[in-house]
Amino acid sequence: MIVLSFDPGETTGWAKVNSETGEMESGEFPKWSWIEKLIYTYPDHVVIEEFKLYPARAAEQSWSSFPSVEVIGVIKFISSKANIPVTEQSASMAKALVVAVDKASMSRHAYDALRHALIFLKRRSEDGAFRHLISFQTRTHIPSPGTATNQ
Repeated sequence: MIVLSFDPGETTGWAKVNSETGEMESGEFPKWSWIEKLIYTYPDHVVIEEFKLYPARAAEQSWSSFPSVEVIGVIKFISSKANIPVTEQSASMAKALVVAVDKASMSRHAYDALRHALIFLKRRSEDGAFRHLISFQTRTHIPSPGTATNQ
């Protein structure tokens, strides 16, 4: 299964993970500039970090155009046009996972997108082929960590 995941916002992180080969790619771009190109690589599923306006942060978000929400709308629209299913996951789900990759080679947004892809695969894996590669403990081991790259 190929999963394309996004950490949407003013800067959008993305990650693409192939659960059969263990290959991973990641990167970031401004808002939605590369979304269409990435979605039209036809992954099996798209995963998005959902947006929630928490009461404690509402005041600082006053007058915001909510770029994350705009980006989420673009992702959902293009995915729908391409007939690719979309799942939203909470930010807290990604924060629960630590991935053993060289974080210096990845942006924070790309790292969050990678965590969302891996969590989705762990939760959805029916054959167990990918489940053993990740866990919600302090460290996670994934094959070929050098394959995660910024683009």
